[in-house]
Amino acid sequence: MKKTVLCLSLVFALVGLSGTAFAQLKFGTDFTASDAVWSVTHIKVKSNMIPYYLEGIKQTWVTGNEVAKELGQIQDYEIYSNILEDSGDYNLTLVVEFKDLAQYDKGRKEFKAFEELWLKKISEEKREGIVKTYPEMREIVGEYLVRKLDFM
Repeated sequence: MKKTVLCLSLVFALVGLSGTAFAQLKFGTDFTASDAVWSVTHIKVKSNMIPYYLEGIKQTWVTGNEVAKELGQIQDYEIYSNILEDSGDYNLTLVVEFKDLAQYDKGRKEFKAFEELWLKKISEEKREGIVKTYPEMREIVGEYLVRKLDFM
């Protein structure tokens, strides 16, 4: 009985303390969010397929991001690979950086200009031939639009 009372007291004390800890930080006073936003896509590429998948996205995703960068629709892009490729829910991360949400929206609104320039670099027929192999190689496990948080 004493153990139960002691355990319950400890639980209530921890819950009480954690509630006050969560209420302490205030946006704008204690932390801020960047204007920049990043589009982050987590992908699980099947075992031993990463080189083939990278070969494909070099011709499609990388080329597309170079076009978007040239048009001022993105700031930059990066690809990250998990060294332990069979560990966890994903093993490849694609990241696109936008100066702010306005730039993100601009790229969506100006898709036609992007598409025209992109198709000059890679034909639609070639692109479709590459892209149709993707479902056999990978699964997109998450897509996010995130901001960086900075503590003051």
